[in-house]
Amino acid sequence: STRVEHAGFVGRTAAEFRAALDNAGIRATSGHVGIPQPFNADTWQRALEDSAIVGNKYIVHPYFGAGPTGPIRDAAVYRAFAADLNKAGALARRAGLSFGYHNHQNEFLRQNGTNKTGFDILTGETDPRLVHLEVDLFWAFRGASDPVDLIQRHRGRIRQVHVKDLDVSGSF
Repeated sequence: STRVEHAGFVGRTAAEFRAALDNAGIRATSGHVGIPQPFNADTWQRALEDSAIVGNKYIVHPYFGAGPTGPIRDAAVYRAFAADLNKAGALARRAGLSFGYHNHQNEFLRQNGTNKTGFDILTGETDPRLVHLEVDLFWAFRGASDPVDLIQRHRGRIRQVHVKDLDVSGSF
């Protein structure tokens, strides 16, 4: 069968989405599901239960790093989010799921004039046993990080990658 990673259930319940996948001969072994902000364990637990219904083995937080006024540049915001990722990962692990984080480009901006990027903070302050990495090669490159260096630096922690086409202008 074909394996996919879903993002949402396209207006269906988890059970309806699973039935549609089954009918098409597709397995959604991974799903993009954002952790609640502010973090709420009950809400997250319901998302984990839906992931089990769909048949996910991996559950991945899909996006962080931008607020209403643009990219986040506050290291404290990244540290607080890292703590929430650890909480989400602990609950996911208890539910038998591997929890990951998917990057975009904003995480590669330096925070508060420090020499640390948001990605440095997230990877440094999350527990590798609770939070794996799903490296999006396109967005890492757009964030001015060499994906090869990123993979070498985080060897063993990267369990998933996203591969997209990048044209000469740096767009899809």
